[in-house]
Amino acid sequence: MESGLSDLHNGGKEVMKISFENGNILLLKPRSMRNEQYFAELLEWLGERTGIDQYRYPILSEEDHSWCGIVEYRMCQSQAELHRYYQRIGEQLLLAYVLGTNDIHYENLIACGEYPVIIDLEALTHNANKAEDKTAEDAVRSWIGESVLSTGILPSYTWNASGEGIDGSALHSRKGQKLPFKIPTVDKGETSEMYITYREGYSSEGKNLAGMKGNEDNLAMYGEDILNGFSRAYMAVEQDKDCFIRKLEEGKGIKSRIVLMHTQRYTMLLNSSYHPSLLMDGADREIFLASVGQGRWEKQEEIVKAEINSLLNGDVPTFSF
Repeated sequence: MESGLSDLHNGGKEVMKISFENGNILLLKPRSMRNEQYFAELLEWLGERTGIDQYRYPILSEEDHSWCGIVEYRMCQSQAELHRYYQRIGEQLLLAYVLGTNDIHYENLIACGEYPVIIDLEALTHNANKAEDKTAEDAVRSWIGESVLSTGILPSYTWNASGEGIDGSALHSRKGQKLPFKIPTVDKGETSEMYITYREGYSSEGKNLAGMKGNEDNLAMYGEDILNGFSRAYMAVEQDKDCFIRKLEEGKGIKSRIVLMHTQRYTMLLNSSYHPSLLMDGADREIFLASVGQGRWEKQEEIVKAEINSLLNGDVPTFSF
């Protein structure tokens, strides 16, 4: 059994990887995977009308835990497979756009040969909190939030105040991008002089990039494939709209996670709160963690209190509806 594969949520629960003597490997997740099953069912409905099949890995979902198979990363063997890969991405993009699915970043997509596989769909849809656009920037953000870019699948940059940013998208995020913030690290570890300092961080390697051995991938080559897959899926929905709506109604009651803040920020704050100088007095640690509510106390006091309580218990906060 292997742990440390995910953040801790809801009382220290995490994903476990379990390997059996016969070579089989399963993941045990501390949540329902009805979201992933439902998304796969909708993709299957689309595929029956477009002729494009999708990869479906085995899932046994219960109310508070699930078992699932491992999706392995594999390279494509031909240009034809690469073209089909991006056509499938186009269909998945349409479905994610219709559902309002977001948070599909590079860690949530695995390129399994000619099949793109989304592996984490906790944020299956979102409950938009539409605010009045007071500036041109507000209007642009609203437009992006209502476009296909909001899914996280297509290349897009997350910027910081200095104008630097990274592409964390499912399709194009690469290893070695300089993060727009510093991360806490231990210097002079395993010595009596060890201390925590902040260093430049870089994006890690994912399993999201489709490619072929001996061939440098160029995403621009497959733009038409993405458009074709998206268009076919769109027309399938348009031509059988009533049936599609009935399929959507089958999803009533499924929980969806709301991403209020980047998990990376929660994790950095939580890790920093374990510094010895903050562990000597519980009040000091709580005051430090209260910084998560900076600029948000007035409008989101109840949410901030829940975030602080989760962090105090060693969990990364999650919210759902």
